[in-house]
Order: sequence, then C-alpha cells, then structure tokens
Amino acid sequence: MWFLAKAAQKYQTDLATTMPMKGSITSMDPQVNLPFNEYYEAVFNRTGTSEHLTGGNPMLAQDDGGVVDTELRVYGTTNVRVCDGSIFPYQPSAHPMGVTYAIAVMAGMYREPCQSMH
Repeated sequence: MWFLAKAAQKYQTDLATTMPMKGSITSMDPQVNLPFNEYYEAVFNRTGTSEHLTGGNPMLAQDDGGVVDTELRVYGTTNVRVCDGSIFPYQPSAHPMGVTYAIAVMAGMYREPCQSMH
C-alpha cells in the first residue's frame, strides 16, 4: 500500500505539473502537495476491493461437490434450476455479469413447458 501511494503521488504530481495536462487540470483529490503521510492515508482510505461472490452452487459433478448439472438443474430434482453466478465453480477472470447473462440465455433454452393441473 505504501508503494502504491508513493507511486500515485509521484505520477499524479508529474501529470498535473507537465503540459499539456498542466493547463487542463483544475483540481485533484487527493491533493498532490499533501505531506506523504496524509496522502498515504487518503489513498489507503479510498482503496478497496472488488468482490463478486460466485460458486455457492457450483456446476460440477455431484461427486466433486457440485450442486447443479450441465442443464442448470439442481441434483435430485426434476424442475429446480439455478440461473445465477453461484453456479460458476471458480471466479471468472473479469466482472461476472456478462457470463451471468449468458447463463440466463442458456436457462431459457432449457425451460420446460408448464404442466396442466387438470
């Protein structure tokens, strides 16, 4: 974290004090002229994680701990499907929303017709 703050302050200062950016930048947050300990605190307080939880109901073989089969059906059921990021057995390398949309399209292909209760 210390290294990130040091590098950020240096490059932010270089960017803000060199043309052509010097003439365009009107303000910065955090201010580059802060004492480093204050700049470090500002960077530390603004830096966080980006977690996209997945994998609670993984699509794996049941013997390997899977909950969902390749047709998104929960093992042991006939008409219960899971259609969200919980089926990913591991975190996708990027934001999972695109893959989740693809799973939703896939789920639509497996939709079974409604059974009449008559």
